[in-house]
Amino acid sequence: MSQPRTPDLKKAVLLYAVICCLLGAANSLGEANYSNYFKEVYQVTAAQRGFIEFPRELPGVLTMFLISAFGMTSDIAIVGLAQILCLVGMTAMGCFSPSYGAMIFFVFLHSLGQHVLIGLKDAIGMSLAREGEVGRAMGNFRRWWNLSAMLGSCAVFFGFRSGFFRFSSRIIRPFALSALLVLAAIVLFWFLHRCAPRIEKKAGHRLVVRRVYLPYYLVTLAFGCQKRIRLVFAPWVIVELMLRGADTLALLTILASFAAMFAAPWLGRMLDFLGIRYTLLFEGCYMASVFLLFGLLVGHADLSNGLFAGLAFLLFVLSNLIEQFNIVHSFLVRQIAPDPAEITATLSTGLSLDHVVAVVASGALGLIWTAFGAQYAFYVSAASALVQVAVGLRLSVRQPA
Repeated sequence: MSQPRTPDLKKAVLLYAVICCLLGAANSLGEANYSNYFKEVYQVTAAQRGFIEFPRELPGVLTMFLISAFGMTSDIAIVGLAQILCLVGMTAMGCFSPSYGAMIFFVFLHSLGQHVLIGLKDAIGMSLAREGEVGRAMGNFRRWWNLSAMLGSCAVFFGFRSGFFRFSSRIIRPFALSALLVLAAIVLFWFLHRCAPRIEKKAGHRLVVRRVYLPYYLVTLAFGCQKRIRLVFAPWVIVELMLRGADTLALLTILASFAAMFAAPWLGRMLDFLGIRYTLLFEGCYMASVFLLFGLLVGHADLSNGLFAGLAFLLFVLSNLIEQFNIVHSFLVRQIAPDPAEITATLSTGLSLDHVVAVVASGALGLIWTAFGAQYAFYVSAASALVQVAVGLRLSVRQPA
């Protein structure tokens, strides 16, 4: 007979902070190096690189239904079990040199576990917060995640620069280390499940599709296309066109993470002072400018030239900052929602739309890259930013608080 659970909030908070550290570093050692892994181990083309995003992003569409299938199981238990999928996927890729087809399967498996974590990690953080300290608790957990992710990127940079990490070795060490960190997190999830306060879950989960949320849906669809640049094609410029290794990507990721620490609070202040309309207009102009410049650079400049290479690195960092605009989209839902109780379900709908677009856009942009040139993938993404501008212009200046 199992022993009864004894809730201990202080211990649970500490355990979850350590788990965030482990998984943040595991992500930097593992998934963040996929672009170089695909290129150096499997010599994939730009079109193949785009289509590999299908098994990576399909789990984002399936996650909501997978979580619902577990019914009233605690979020901690669900995420702990999902990390077993991450462990299997990363271990196989890091230690067993799978064939190309098998690698695609293990990428899917790993991504399925990752997307369950993405869907529930904030919910777990909120469940461990004291009354009146939810924002502070979530901020602390994110801080530990980001700090460990930055340290993991530093390890990747020095590991590849020194030759300790190599994709040509039989054991791909950063992936093996990532798997070990995930294994440690799984063990800690078991202890966390034993000591975390029990949270009653609401039965059922539904998608919210209403006309009033059309501005949010349109922005989400455009953003799903734009994120392909950050996740796939900006790194592919560095790897494929500039022939740089994982150490360069790691260093640029460190710089982008550092810049993001300032970008998100700045965007929050912009929302407070200027409102959602003008922030959306800024977002659209930012996206269009960065992607248009990136397209012009890769289409017309010699990237072996020091000045142009430096500009490409700068644009890579700027393109990575687009992830911070998620807070703008969440704020948009808050502003237009007629019922605050629909906000969470509406954001879930947006997550599904985002990943549907991701699956389609990755393959389409990969084909555009191959058929017409790399710059046109960036031009299409720049054109999609007109959606944010149009939505911003259509919104009323006076929005409900």
